[in-house]
Amino acid sequence: MIFGNDSLAAELALDDLLTLCPGTGAAIAHDRHGEAVDLTEACAVLRRWDRRMDLDSRGAALFAEFFMPLTRQPGGFPAATVPFDPADPLHTPRGLDLSAEHAEGLRTGLAEAVRALASRGVALDAPWGSVQHAVRGEEKIPVHGGSGMLGVLNMQESPWREGVGYVPVHGSSYMQIVTFDPDGPVADAVLSYSQSTDPASPHYADQTKLYSAKRWNRLPFTPAQVRAEQVSVEHLRGTTH
Repeated sequence: MIFGNDSLAAELALDDLLTLCPGTGAAIAHDRHGEAVDLTEACAVLRRWDRRMDLDSRGAALFAEFFMPLTRQPGGFPAATVPFDPADPLHTPRGLDLSAEHAEGLRTGLAEAVRALASRGVALDAPWGSVQHAVRGEEKIPVHGGSGMLGVLNMQESPWREGVGYVPVHGSSYMQIVTFDPDGPVADAVLSYSQSTDPASPHYADQTKLYSAKRWNRLPFTPAQVRAEQVSVEHLRGTTH
């Protein structure tokens, strides 16, 4: 579940957005400057998108660029077909209001998203892992997950950094899953940003790569397991005055 990377925002809003795209022919909209933008490819990409923020998800960047500006509007969600209902908080708000009052704004938002990616040299169907990555020295490590405003449990808040890509600055960090067998706890964990900030350390990027591959560390629990994993020991002696 942690690494499912489903986008709840897409689940709640994408179907309605796609109704603004004609089934055949060109889909033309205008950006906020009034310049015409062909949305035909964007519509096709969003139809094919798996609605996840996985490394190989194509269309994730386009949807993020479309949806994130809407979340900054008053109310924190674009005009919804079904508004928030305190009695049904899991399923509301949902849908997009496609009335004449709002539909043109949604087309403009999609046109702006197309323009934004084009200005950055990012293909509309670029795999998410090719544009969102952690930077470790000269290395770019692909990172899955997405903004909490996109409804992604595996949250990564990643502003665009010119010439680099979407770089996580906040989000999923220490993750742990625990089960219990007859001998005690069984814990797997990963630290997405790794343990060391020293580029010379072998632990500078090792767990970031594990996180990228959706892999885990089995944590030692029993004294024997701890001894087997032991790297070093330090003895501290206090003084009294």
